[in-house]
Amino acid sequence: MTDIAESPGAATRRPVDRGAHRRRKRLLFLLPLAVMLPIAGMFWLSLGRNPSLVPSPLIGKPVPAFSLPPCRAARSVCRRAT
Repeated sequence: MTDIAESPGAATRRPVDRGAHRRRKRLLFLLPLAVMLPIAGMFWLSLGRNPSLVPSPLIGKPVPAFSLPPCRAARSVCRRAT
């Protein structure tokens, strides 16, 4: 068995810094909170606002004419399921 001092990389090894490991774990814990708290705050503030006060350019204008093909696939699926 070889000691750490006798191993080839012993001179370049650094001692384990447990404080850095704890700081990294704390950062990984606090980072999602730091991201989510401002988002949650914006949602919380928007709960008290009146959505009808948002101006819309489409209010009072007619709906454009359009036509859709009939959806026959949905009926055949319903018939097979029953």
